[in-house]
Amino acid sequence: MNKYFIALQTVLASVLSAGCFAAEYEDESAADPAVDDHDAAEACAASIPDEQTQTPCPIPQVTLNLSNGVLVPPWSLQVDAYTLEVELDTESIQVRIAGDNTLVTDALLDELPLPQHGFWELQLHELHSGVLQLQLTVSGEERLYTVSIQPNLPTWATNTGWDEFGQWATFKVDNLEQRLRRLPAGTFHMGSPANETERADDELPSHEVRLTHSFWMADTETQQDLWIAVMGTDPSYFPGASRPVEQVSWEDTQEFFKRLNEQVPGLTARLPTEAEWEYACRAGTDTSTYIGDSVVLGQRNAPLVDPIAWYGGNSGIDFELNEGRDTSEWLEKQYPDTVLAGTHPVAQRAPNPWGLYDMLGNVWEWCADYYGAYGQGPDTNPTGPATNATERVLRGGSWLSHAIYVRAAARLPELPTHKVEGLGFRIAASP
Repeated sequence: MNKYFIALQTVLASVLSAGCFAAEYEDESAADPAVDDHDAAEACAASIPDEQTQTPCPIPQVTLNLSNGVLVPPWSLQVDAYTLEVELDTESIQVRIAGDNTLVTDALLDELPLPQHGFWELQLHELHSGVLQLQLTVSGEERLYTVSIQPNLPTWATNTGWDEFGQWATFKVDNLEQRLRRLPAGTFHMGSPANETERADDELPSHEVRLTHSFWMADTETQQDLWIAVMGTDPSYFPGASRPVEQVSWEDTQEFFKRLNEQVPGLTARLPTEAEWEYACRAGTDTSTYIGDSVVLGQRNAPLVDPIAWYGGNSGIDFELNEGRDTSEWLEKQYPDTVLAGTHPVAQRAPNPWGLYDMLGNVWEWCADYYGAYGQGPDTNPTGPATNATERVLRGGSWLSHAIYVRAAARLPELPTHKVEGLGFRIAASP
């Protein structure tokens, strides 16, 4: 549970008692502490020359913004997709929680009498399953309000809801259902920090990236059954409806998205950008994996990633197909006694904090970007080099990868026509 706290003391309450709050403090009398309540009301009335053209004095509206625990102008509280707005007048306080375009807006809470003087505070608790709780205390009197945020149904979705990871929505092709998760806009550090072991030069420098829009990401790698439903054939080396499709090139994915978007009206399916992919993989963490910093003990031996990723060290565990890759000569495997290995059905390993499975391991995932060096400073909504590049970006590692590639920052270049049994992809979609 995340807890957000705002406290406004008597100085703000005294502003409320004036009864008229001029927009942007243009009315000097309203901003002058020497003007009493009666004088302020007269000043407001005097600003309206004709009684027949009178309009009510504007209700004070204050948006409270909390950034890293510090109250900063213009006084608004942004909690992921939610904005806490407060409307104030001389007699009451109205609290409104508004969401972005994927959420039902204007969930209006009850009014609570506001004294002329005193202390009041707001505490917002973000609960799971799309439930918010507001704790309002006025001069020692406490009231709790619970608001259920019901997500709107995207035009392409057959169902939507909330769980412990956040909002999800599904689309269908024939009778097959794919779940996507809404990921919020945000800022993160892309690339590997100087103290990350096993990092490569192309992961440097670690730099701040800002994504200004929420987006959707499939909670699993694209499965073979969905690929067949859209494309008609299965190119995969390791057959299985719930296994990730592989042996697909970057160019193949573009044809897949073209056909998928035609079959699902309103869907804007695509590959994620490289920045979106790493943001989704990290899911708010800053370590080499989303469960901590991995320690590599050998080429294919990193025990930390065992519960979250199928990689070269464990992909022979519980591998049931007769047609698999012989790994008996692979060196330094975490499980040295395994022989045949390959991909595994999706969602068999633990998800990351945003409910995404197999962000590391199983198959490498194509990204939309051309491959290129990072810039030296902060970036906003990067999409990779625009020209003078021929290779696309791969992320996440695969069932045959060395342990050093099973990290959030690891990246590889590859020609867009390349296709092998370790290459797949994940669906992203614009909001």
